[in-house]
Amino acid sequence: MSDNSFHPLIPNFDDTTEYRLITDDFVETIFTGDREVLKIDPEGIAHLTAEGFSDTSHLLRTSHLR
Repeated sequence: MSDNSFHPLIPNFDDTTEYRLITDDFVETIFTGDREVLKIDPEGIAHLTAEGFSDTSHLLRTSHLR
């Protein structure tokens, strides 16, 4: 019998990331059969994308970091 045992590729750590809620207007959970699925309105994706570009242009601007 082999002595190989499972070792996770990436160890699990406690997530200490601080998150912020952008909106909860465009998201809902639905059930399809026996599965719970997250349904996101396309307008919500557009809103999230706009927030991401805004954050990126502000937080990664070189003049802002000096």
